[in-house]
Amino acid sequence: MQPTVAAPESVTWKIHLDRSMWVAGVRALMLQALHPVAMQGVWQRSDFRSDPTGRLLRTAHFVAVTTYGSPDEAERLGARVRRVHRALRFRDPVTGRGHRVDEHDLLVWVHCAEVSSYLETTHRAGLALTAREMDRYVDERARAAVYVGLDPDDVPRDVAQMRRYLASVRPELRVTPEARRAVRFLLWPAVPDRLSWLAPLKPLWFPVGALAYAALPGWARRAYGVLPERPGRARRPPPRCAPCARA
Repeated sequence: MQPTVAAPESVTWKIHLDRSMWVAGVRALMLQALHPVAMQGVWQRSDFRSDPTGRLLRTAHFVAVTTYGSPDEAERLGARVRRVHRALRFRDPVTGRGHRVDEHDLLVWVHCAEVSSYLETTHRAGLALTAREMDRYVDERARAAVYVGLDPDDVPRDVAQMRRYLASVRPELRVTPEARRAVRFLLWPAVPDRLSWLAPLKPLWFPVGALAYAALPGWARRAYGVLPERPGRARRPPPRCAPCARA
């Protein structure tokens, strides 16, 4: 049998096979939107508003191939992603500065938002993970960062490093009008004409989006202010067992 990128006994398989990963994936997008420069890249150069289903499926496909695919399959997909990203440029409307989608700091932020969201959400959903397994997961995903053009040592290799990174980037994060619109879109996405037959099922999506929103750090929910806080929740500290609670 051809080897896969991550071994079946890896923590990556344990986490990525959990049913809460759909919620975790949406939580990652909501968290990523808090980086104003990264959000502009998505807003200006992504088709998520015109083809939300395609965007989510492509993201899910990338995670699946870099988890369960062969090394050759993962590298081919990674090369295609890197080639597309190299060609994409956007401009920050606040500073006027031009950016590339594949800038190092932006890739690191996207990676960390995804990995911390997958780990945090599945753990809080009830997946039993030891502290050692959490560290192993962060390290396993660091090795997969090569597919987007990063070196494993460019990103956190354990939970402690992930927490330090998230704390260091926190001052840069804020809710822009685009970020708030993106979150509203993720809670109640438009259905493309070609998928109009799915429109009656759209209310079934809202619980997924609402769970993802509820899984965000309290400061992020309060900043977004899109959904009301449950009474008493805003004053409650995050669970001590939460692996990336400082996000």
